[in-house]
Amino acid sequence: MKKAKSILITLTMLLVIVLPLCLVGCSGDKKTDNVPNDSKVVVDITGNKVIVPKDVTRIASVGSGALRMLTYAGVQDRLVGIESKETVADSDLIKKPYAYVNRDAFRKLKADGKVFGTGSFDPQTNIEALTKLKPQVVFASEFMAENNMKKLDNMSKEFGIPVVKILIDTDINLPIAREHIRQSFKIIGEVCNVKERCDAVVNKIDETFADLDNRTKNIKNKPSCYVGAVSFKGKHGLEYTYSNFSCLSAINTKTVTDTMYPDKTGAYDISFEKLVELNPSYIFADISNMEEIKKTLPKQEIMSKISAIQNKKVFTIISYNYYSTNIEYAFANSYYMGKILYPEQFKDINIKDKVNELTKFFVGVELFDTMQNYNLEFKQVDLYAI
Repeated sequence: MKKAKSILITLTMLLVIVLPLCLVGCSGDKKTDNVPNDSKVVVDITGNKVIVPKDVTRIASVGSGALRMLTYAGVQDRLVGIESKETVADSDLIKKPYAYVNRDAFRKLKADGKVFGTGSFDPQTNIEALTKLKPQVVFASEFMAENNMKKLDNMSKEFGIPVVKILIDTDINLPIAREHIRQSFKIIGEVCNVKERCDAVVNKIDETFADLDNRTKNIKNKPSCYVGAVSFKGKHGLEYTYSNFSCLSAINTKTVTDTMYPDKTGAYDISFEKLVELNPSYIFADISNMEEIKKTLPKQEIMSKISAIQNKKVFTIISYNYYSTNIEYAFANSYYMGKILYPEQFKDINIKDKVNELTKFFVGVELFDTMQNYNLEFKQVDLYAI
């Protein structure tokens, strides 16, 4: 009897010790098991649980697209520092509306010595400079060089500064990209307590995609078109294109190269001879690359074999991918391309008004006239004359 009682006591003690350990092991990330009263747990774009303060007033942003999303969310005034890429000349910043609109504030941060990296895919983050600025949270683009992300993760472990990863993709029309956008704004809303604004941004994106889709989804006979001189990791001539170009995909339209090369992804070159063979009726080209087009165009007798060039159906669009995706510029392209290709379905759209509506919503300022001043224009061009 005593032996049985002794065994029972021993088993009970083991349960007291082991059961809590089992519960901890089943709860997910151990680092989020004990959350201070002044903190909360958020799940970032990678699925990681991160403990952040309940009241976040000091933030930093690292990598392509992250600061754009924070600006769309309206929390750029909480920045403790800046990446140098966000403080260049106005003629460059206008290609990123969020940076142009906030250029004075961003440059002041730089003037005050609050720079902690270069920016871009490999932002060269200076961890010492960043930690001295004492951000409560660092938002990091998931689209970043692995070595730099490791630096941030190590910083988080060593200094206790939470790193929250978010993401805005290049091909924003894809379902996975739109889900990343939704998740990222949900995360920003939770961390910075700006849920209402972040919900409004997501709703605006969904409503705009829906409007573009509704205008074009039932069109049967679509003209043949081509997108060239695409800006992607540099400037390019007319032969440089992009598969399933987001601005066209949003209006349910494929290019002649999408049809010819259905397995292609991302940016790629085609020969001018192939462009002649494909013979599109319309051509859209990035206005920022007119000089590159001029350098690489072949002789006029070759150009004249392309219907779009012969009939002067060549139109400019604006590069929407610059340090990740400018959503307002992408939508502006879609509406302009819609007006050119499907005038009846877009007859109610005034491009100036639409661009101003989009930039006002996303970054707080109507930018159409400013864009014109920096030659970011939607217009018809004569390739014979450039």
